[in-house]
Amino acid sequence: MARNLNDIKIVPDPDIHHPESGSYEADDWQSETTSVASDLYRGFLENGRRYQTLRNAEYFSPADEQQFETYEVGHLAALLMNSDKANPLYCAPIKEPMHVLDVGTGQGAWAIDVADLFNARVRGVDLFPPPNSWIPPNCIFEVDDVLKQWTWHEKFDLIHLRHGIGGFSSDEWAFLYKQCYENLEPGGWFEQIEMDIRCECDDGSIPADTSRTTMKIIDKEFERLKNMRENRLNNDIMNYLDETHNKIQFRGICNPRGPHKKSLIHSAAMGDCTALLQSLLEIGYPVDDLDQNKRTPLSWAAENGSLGATKLLLKNGAKVNSLDDMYGSPLSWLDQAGDPKDKALQATRTYLKNNGATMKGAKRAWILNKLGLL
Repeated sequence: MARNLNDIKIVPDPDIHHPESGSYEADDWQSETTSVASDLYRGFLENGRRYQTLRNAEYFSPADEQQFETYEVGHLAALLMNSDKANPLYCAPIKEPMHVLDVGTGQGAWAIDVADLFNARVRGVDLFPPPNSWIPPNCIFEVDDVLKQWTWHEKFDLIHLRHGIGGFSSDEWAFLYKQCYENLEPGGWFEQIEMDIRCECDDGSIPADTSRTTMKIIDKEFERLKNMRENRLNNDIMNYLDETHNKIQFRGICNPRGPHKKSLIHSAAMGDCTALLQSLLEIGYPVDDLDQNKRTPLSWAAENGSLGATKLLLKNGAKVNSLDDMYGSPLSWLDQAGDPKDKALQATRTYLKNNGATMKGAKRAWILNKLGLL
């Protein structure tokens, strides 16, 4: 039986924006989304990896095929862990979700699976376009920054976030959580799944508290760095140490550069922070990393009488007689530092000499300094 056209009601699209508002581009008024520009797909390359260009700030995670494969493995691992459940995709007690948001959707596998399983409208949002050529008709992928004000008109009965650790600072997390809770339907759920970045095992071959103990030691070493007089008197260095400490607590060991292009491995050597130094060396940071004046970590360890760091650096192949752009060697820096009767300096000097350290370059540096050329 044919339907009467008079019985058909046309419902206005709630997502339409009127062009006279002046808030959108001329071709942007028909929807709250627009086609992705090609430069977002290109991203930018650094060290052979592709990164997003939407957010005007550094972001730790690449956005390329290799990373998407990693996301896929993570998705399969999450499904495996919940394989004994009727619904392995999420734990929230929502049997029939209607509006779902996947924050940091990555390659989009979770959003696609939820859209396949339920008759729900699923949005996946991230800083880089997911690489999928086909998606279910009830799944929408959007390129957006969730740290901006959310503009979706609908509220969600399920907001999902997986593996976001390392992607946000503490202030950014606070803003994101606020946005999530403000955009949930009454009775809606926010579900977050994270990994523990600390390495542990289930066969007893590694003591249970090993990684936690190491992080506690590193935390104390950062406090020692912040209490060093030369660091305390420099606000830029203190801010750098605070930011780096926060990054390590959220993301694991990293080696960012600070003032004067000194990286964390220089600071760790200077402060005799052997646990932090060992962690940096274990994950591949160069033992002879150069700062702005081409000084190595060993140079800074020697000047400060950091015997433990000196031993560790030489054990890992540091050049004992490296010269910086002022023709200073580790031993020459040590000889210019502090009280010659200082026991830490004396012990470090003896260890360096026993391992072949010389004053090569020191005389030339003294002459150039007298001529005003340094």
